[in-house]
Amino acid sequence: MTALAALVLVWTFAAFGEEISYRAYLTTRAAEVTKSWWAAAPISSILFAFGHFYKGPAGMIDSGVAGLLLAAAYILSGRNLWVCVLAHGFIDSTAVALEFFRC
Repeated sequence: MTALAALVLVWTFAAFGEEISYRAYLTTRAAEVTKSWWAAAPISSILFAFGHFYKGPAGMIDSGVAGLLLAAAYILSGRNLWVCVLAHGFIDSTAVALEFFRC
């Protein structure tokens, strides 16, 4: 797979798709149940971590921490999803670039 194809997939499914699913939808639903955005953040982050089960335990922890940071960014930005989409996209783009240029 070329780096460009990987970037298209990353921005479409990871950055945009996961942020709609985990931040915009799940965090909002969890906030409705808990009556607190800050209580909702770890709930959506744990689910985000489980969504990355294929990465193994260390990858799930890494994804959970990233999910918590993205949830905090979502809340602190006044629930501006684009902040999370761009952050997630740039994080994953960096991973694609590092993999592509790996020796």
